[in-house]
Amino acid sequence: PPSNGNVTMVLRLTAIVAALISPNSAHAFQNTAITSFIPRSIKAALPTTTMSGRRAFFASSTSPLSMMSSATTNDEEGANIQRIGIIGGGAAGLATARSFLRANNLPPNNHQLDKEGTMKQTNVQFEVTVFETRNSTGGIWKYDEDEAEKSTTTKSRPMYRNLRTNLPKELMAFREFPWGVGDGAEASYVTHKQVQKYLEDYANEFHLLENIRFGCRVNHLKVLQNTKDDKHPNEKKEEGDESSDCDSWPQISLEWTDNENNQCHQQTFDNICICNGHYDLPSSPPLRGLNNFSGRVIHAIEYDDPNDFAGQTVLCVGARASGVDIAREIGLVAERVYLSDSSCDAMQEFGNVVLMPRTQLIDENGEVHFSPSVPSDSGDGNGRSNEQTVNDVDVIIFCSGYDYAFPFINAESNLEL
Repeated sequence: PPSNGNVTMVLRLTAIVAALISPNSAHAFQNTAITSFIPRSIKAALPTTTMSGRRAFFASSTSPLSMMSSATTNDEEGANIQRIGIIGGGAAGLATARSFLRANNLPPNNHQLDKEGTMKQTNVQFEVTVFETRNSTGGIWKYDEDEAEKSTTTKSRPMYRNLRTNLPKELMAFREFPWGVGDGAEASYVTHKQVQKYLEDYANEFHLLENIRFGCRVNHLKVLQNTKDDKHPNEKKEEGDESSDCDSWPQISLEWTDNENNQCHQQTFDNICICNGHYDLPSSPPLRGLNNFSGRVIHAIEYDDPNDFAGQTVLCVGARASGVDIAREIGLVAERVYLSDSSCDAMQEFGNVVLMPRTQLIDENGEVHFSPSVPSDSGDGNGRSNEQTVNDVDVIIFCSGYDYAFPFINAESNLEL
């Protein structure tokens, strides 16, 4: 899958993008959005950037401890307990869980400024729960061979059989956990199985598995509304304080289903980290006249084995990371592969792989039309300028990426996206 995971989701008032993995690996693993409602004393201390008129806080320069000002419960030793829910047990979810759990063992726990500006030590402990819908860690890197081999089942995971990373492992590794011998140390561009093994080893090394609820699908996230006077414990409303409810600190409710027994559960958290990635909902651009095409049409999420296309002519629509890699693989066995790139100006041949301009339409005769810009009339009323057509395509694969999907957030979640 493509490695461009650099998107920040701004949730209601503020969000934290958690590149809690090594700063070097921010391009390799999906970024994480953390729903957190941060009091003014913390906001003033954090680096910010403005996005759509809202503030976004970047956790690559912020420890989990600096995110919290207080907690909802106290244990016997007086420690403040923050309940952290993490949606997703892939690379981002594991790294986020590790960061919070590691903070539990960092002395002296946490220092904060009180309202007079005096540094005060607090004792914050994080109770971390990771919700993973599958029965193993790894997220997108977990290749489901059984699903791929079932001819009656539409493949619903983007990982394919022969995928190697398009970034070297030296950039992808977590800073505190070097890539070890036997899981890809001999090569820079590693297989999905080697990445999966690396993530499993990471989870085992730092004892993360005991914090993961496997086989649990999160159904609903809801921010519990506070009243205007219901401030967070460390931000008591002073007389004459005209601050809005933007400074309130609401808790967040999660509802999830245990896939094994189909039972529903609910729990309230102080903070929720959304680490579900963005390779789940295929995006297929509208293609005029697609109903005129009589061949097979799939999305790249369904692709697995190049041998399925042996001897055929295939059109890959989209020439970024996945499109180029799939076209390369299929080109080894196919009759011909057309790789349609919206930035291409003219046809270019590379053996049996042909780079084509943007796919514009499929006419009533089933011919596919390509041109570098929106088709325009050439003057004779029939042709179009700077255009090529082909009529031998057997299969169209949309290599057009994925849309962001947060199915657990809806109109009742009290969030404005």
